[in-house]
Amino acid sequence: MIDFEREKSVTVRGSASALDEVLKYSEALKGSSYFEKVNVKYANKRKASGKEMVDFEINCVLAKDK
Repeated sequence: MIDFEREKSVTVRGSASALDEVLKYSEALKGSSYFEKVNVKYANKRKASGKEMVDFEINCVLAKDK
């Protein structure tokens, strides 16, 4: 279940296999009419099981008119 209020902040946290994936996801959110003020708060590289991973947090606001 997802619960939200319009014009309120949404935070997305996750991990990706490359920084490029985080940036593509951020751009997809920016291109959506459902979100405004999309901002990558952090994207930190780390190693897990010998593979490079990127932990990230993206903040945005739900659009007023959706």
